[in-house]
Amino acid sequence: MASTVWLAPTANYVQTTLNGAITSSVTTITLNSTTNLTAPGYVVIDRTDSAGTATPSAREVVSFTGISGNDLTGCTRPADGSTARSHSNGAIVETMPTIGMWNSLATIVGSGFDGSGYLRSINSPVSIAILVLGGGASANPTVDGSMQWRTGDDALVMGSGTESLYASLGVWKTFTPTLTGFAAASPASIVGRYATLGKTCIYNVYSRKVGVSSTTGFTVTLPINSANLVNHYLGYGQGTDNTVYQNNILADIDPNSPTVVALTTQGGSAGWTASGAKDASFTVIYETA
Repeated sequence: MASTVWLAPTANYVQTTLNGAITSSVTTITLNSTTNLTAPGYVVIDRTDSAGTATPSAREVVSFTGISGNDLTGCTRPADGSTARSHSNGAIVETMPTIGMWNSLATIVGSGFDGSGYLRSINSPVSIAILVLGGGASANPTVDGSMQWRTGDDALVMGSGTESLYASLGVWKTFTPTLTGFAAASPASIVGRYATLGKTCIYNVYSRKVGVSSTTGFTVTLPINSANLVNHYLGYGQGTDNTVYQNNILADIDPNSPTVVALTTQGGSAGWTASGAKDASFTVIYETA
């Protein structure tokens, strides 16, 4: 019984009556109304008579685990050290705090603290989360209610499957992008780095050597697809177009896109030259899918 959280009714001063006489042993008790009662709970029968006079020789404390229509089911009789008794039709049934309700709650709350008053680690259904550190999980945790470190995107994850909650912690990671728009190899040394904070990605691309241009386009893949929204995401940088230094390159990400389109000169008003050396370095911040 100490592991049960007994529920109070949904209103104060709930009072009803027995619908039919009961013996001292029945475990299903029929009332004239169960309105505002909640299970599992407690009631007291015959605390007073119909005139409001206390009747200590007739009263009984009863706990119950279910409600079905106007029936209290799963009744424990007697409860809290009272005496199991027979009760007449129309006997008054009331809800009120009992020692069983308070002691059970005190036991459950107290089990979460040690002798010095510090919170324990509780591995039970009443614990909110189990924090597991020191080892990575390759995917979401498989136990609901647990919290683990996910190595795939350096995030703290709580829950399992597609319903999990996670918080990415902004760890910077390396990403090698794929480039298009070059005659042969891409720039010989291209470095991509990114970090995520929730659904926000900060993406930095740095090209240290130029490649040979073959088209007027220039695309760079993203580490994470952009969100499927109407707006574009823009970043700025610098680079080289046909061996000429450019200090105003625009990086443009379409909605729901896996790539950045890098445009040159005057913030993107002109395309790339389809010959000569070109490269681009830029930073863009965007919402992820």
